[in-house]
Amino acid sequence: MTRSLPLLGTLLSGTALLFSSLPSDGALPRIELFSANQLSVPSGTSVSLEWVVTDAESLSLDGVDVTGMTTLAVSPLISTTYTLTAINAEGSVETGLEVNVLNAPRVIGAEARFVEVVKNDPGNTHLHLSEMEVFRIGISPDEADEDGTSSNDLVQAGTPSVVSARTTTLLDHGDPTGVFDGDLERSNAVWSTSHVAGTLARYMLDLGRTESIGLVRLFGREDACCLERLENVTVNLYSDNEGSPGGIVSTATFPETAPAGEAGHIELDLSLPDPGISGFTVDRSFIPPDAPVTLSWSVNSSITTVTIDQGVGEVTNRTVNGEGSITLETGPGVSTVYTLTVEWPNGTSEASLAVEVSTLPLIYDFTADQSLVAPGTSVSLSWDVVNATTLTLDGMDVTGRQGVDFSPGETATYTLTASNARGSESRDIRIAVVAPGEPLITEFMADNKSVLLDEDNEHSDWIEICNPTGQPASLDGYYLTDDPDNLMMWRFPSVTLAPGGYLLVFASGNNRAVTGNELHTNFNLDRNGEYLALVRPDGTTILNEFAPYPAQRADVSYGFDAGALREGYFTTASPGTTNQSGFTGFVADTTFSIDRGFFDDPIEVAVTSATEGAVIRYTIDGSKPTSRTGRVYTSPVRIAATTVLRAAAFKTGLVPTNVDTQTYIFPADVVALPTMSRSVTEHPVHGPKMLEALKAVPSISLVFPGDVDRTEKQASVEFINFEAGSTQMDIGMARYGNRFTDFTKRSIRLNFRSQYGPAKLRFPIFDGHEYETIPPADQFDSIDLRSGNHDMQARGAYMSNRFT
Repeated sequence: MTRSLPLLGTLLSGTALLFSSLPSDGALPRIELFSANQLSVPSGTSVSLEWVVTDAESLSLDGVDVTGMTTLAVSPLISTTYTLTAINAEGSVETGLEVNVLNAPRVIGAEARFVEVVKNDPGNTHLHLSEMEVFRIGISPDEADEDGTSSNDLVQAGTPSVVSARTTTLLDHGDPTGVFDGDLERSNAVWSTSHVAGTLARYMLDLGRTESIGLVRLFGREDACCLERLENVTVNLYSDNEGSPGGIVSTATFPETAPAGEAGHIELDLSLPDPGISGFTVDRSFIPPDAPVTLSWSVNSSITTVTIDQGVGEVTNRTVNGEGSITLETGPGVSTVYTLTVEWPNGTSEASLAVEVSTLPLIYDFTADQSLVAPGTSVSLSWDVVNATTLTLDGMDVTGRQGVDFSPGETATYTLTASNARGSESRDIRIAVVAPGEPLITEFMADNKSVLLDEDNEHSDWIEICNPTGQPASLDGYYLTDDPDNLMMWRFPSVTLAPGGYLLVFASGNNRAVTGNELHTNFNLDRNGEYLALVRPDGTTILNEFAPYPAQRADVSYGFDAGALREGYFTTASPGTTNQSGFTGFVADTTFSIDRGFFDDPIEVAVTSATEGAVIRYTIDGSKPTSRTGRVYTSPVRIAATTVLRAAAFKTGLVPTNVDTQTYIFPADVVALPTMSRSVTEHPVHGPKMLEALKAVPSISLVFPGDVDRTEKQASVEFINFEAGSTQMDIGMARYGNRFTDFTKRSIRLNFRSQYGPAKLRFPIFDGHEYETIPPADQFDSIDLRSGNHDMQARGAYMSNRFT
């Protein structure tokens, strides 16, 4: 689930709605409502489940206790049916709700009774296991225990599990039943086999009955010893053959070394592809209103009935040998979700896809029959465009045409622009003109922070040279330069590139040009953008150039995107190999008309991006907006209660913005939280002061998926109302401490790492605090939010300072 926690002075627990209902005499519980805010979503989208239940003493959702709650956020990766169960003394009732995941491969559980772990190394047959967890399909580990293990796996949920006879009996130490007792063990308490060369160590768990299995998790020792004893392992699932293992139903292998149990675990997906439907696709997912679309499907050959909703109807007679398609000559007039339903002897299968309708110009395709040609070679450009009233190619009117032929004399970029009254869309392609045996600059990085080290162990900038032709390319006497007024800045030594070969040159300024050694230019690259060229030995003929290249970003390379036929950025650099798919630029960051903070009255927040044509998507449920999820921003967002507003901007061909997060806190909502002590909030003296008191303290807002657990995850943190102002960044977040206690209030460690955002927090958190000699730090690698668990009567209510 996704949870947003405003941390006001001290750490407050997440919002849970109070549930209180006394059952009527002799009546079963009643589930009045069980619904979702979205029933069809892309994979991983946050969905809010809500319910209204009366006369219940306890509630569970797919086996997880949700008593006292009326809503829960889930993020299904596959189409999932959630089951809500209400219980009282008279009995139980349940109801199901399916959330359909679009365009995601549907999977089913592996029907198995026996779960086996095998170590695949006959030379090292030591195998240790501290804990094994087995989950039904669609159930995610709740990691409810302090050590990171779960309470909702099949074993802990009550399946009568035992150790199977296939388990290796020659042990170093440990009890085999400890592998499914729900606790991680240390030292000699861990189940571990002895070394018997030439055999394979095994552990098999008998679940006692056949279950529909999705995930299996394996934990090593809670301490960090002997990690090689849990590496290169395979998990096999076996069917039930009259109480003994039958055939293998599913298998998965982990070839690496598992982390120590307390630091992590192995998680293997044992689910199986849906045997009813293997594919459901559409030829075009974006269309103008009513444009034709073709739906295609691949299904089990033993199907009896195939239907598609939205008025398409039964299409069984269009399905031959499991393959079928239908063209809707009049497509949808509005964005539509189509669901394919297949009936076959073993059950019913479903899959869905979305077709989005747009009135903007759409360039489906803009291609060339060749991207790399010799001078004078004929090239054909072609395109497929809809919703356009005018069409131009480099300013030349080509409305009504589907392509042109020409013979380029030099490397150039060609721009196709489609326009109508609602807007325009452009696509670029680049045709490289290269003589046989001549090299090119295909990629470079002007802000290398961590991608590649040179021989001096420095992250120098680098330039990739490629020979794209079918003849050897001699670089002897060629030049690299970053100055258009000095084309002979740095000269290559005698180096020959084979056809298709690559050479890296570090732009370090160290000026090393010795054949057979690492090459370094006598200049550096400017991350803000400058000139870069490869020049022939005559010192005047420019072979290819970037004149200039645009501003660069850290660890993002730039060069020629052969697939898209244009220059572009590469978020995944590939020095010395073929370039990945690229982007033409970056969407300008989102800006908010009102910054995070405290508010008493409703506000309207406008979100903008300076990139023309960018689509802004936002969420208010804590989830991250993506190019296909979240609400499309059309007008200012009205906020009248404590809200986390997250937004990002997207445009085809450009690198999207990061997700910006703004938390707007209404102190009256905080005071009303059930986790706040009423003895304070309703106190005749202190209660009236609460609103102003909350506004006076620095506050922290954390937004993250799931719960506060020991596995580090990406999160957003906002520092609000500090003396130095407010700021936000993405970080790594994990729970720490509470090893010997089980308090609801968790301590949290914030780690500032470059993989999430800034590598350090540079913000004067303690600005304004008095000190005598040593000033407080203003840069941090990590920060601990220590709950302390001291603000209780049992230990005396004391807090050392406002940051405790």
